[in-house]
Amino acid sequence: MPVFQETSNAARDQRILPSRALPVPRLSQQPDLSNVSEEHKEVVVIGAGPAGLFLTLLLARYGITEASLLCLDSKPGTLKAGQADGLQPRTLEVFQSLGIASEIISEGCHMEEVAFWNPVQSHADTNGNGNGSHAAGIERTSFAPDVNVPARFPFEVTIHQGRIERILEENLHLYAGKGAIRRSHRFLEYTVDDTNAEFPIVVKYEQDLPDGSTQQGTVR
Repeated sequence: MPVFQETSNAARDQRILPSRALPVPRLSQQPDLSNVSEEHKEVVVIGAGPAGLFLTLLLARYGITEASLLCLDSKPGTLKAGQADGLQPRTLEVFQSLGIASEIISEGCHMEEVAFWNPVQSHADTNGNGNGSHAAGIERTSFAPDVNVPARFPFEVTIHQGRIERILEENLHLYAGKGAIRRSHRFLEYTVDDTNAEFPIVVKYEQDLPDGSTQQGTVR
């Protein structure tokens, strides 16, 4: 079975210039995290897949800056071989509202109809001379619309997961610096420190170093 890898140019701005709107003003004042001995963040997101990157992007658009926002991921980069490559119509609508759907819709594969296949009975089975234990193959028995709910986009889109991640990540960098995502950082555990009411959650992680060794760290 062939493995399809993402080979498009990583620099999206050579093909598409994503728009940037000003972040939404914060509802609360940003805390001063400059005079603390241990690293502190308002939000730590575990995982830089599509879901984690999307959450991090939304937080950045709502004014949570890089100083207060961190996303940890165990992988060294975006996904090379796709896993979850399908996007539902409602997801496309959300991406459209953020101005990041055009590339996905124009370059992805549209799935508007699905086919159902079932086993074909052998000749002996159809004449009652067999025991029904063998099938002669499969045949297409019916078609059905892929999307059965009212939506702006009457189709699913399949596109490489690495492409989705890069679209989200490069749009995120319009609102937060590259330090908002730390690659090769594995989440180990979290604990609750009842003595610190403002930052009670302590996240422990393990980082892969260039020489092949690892080191552990924490962030509140």
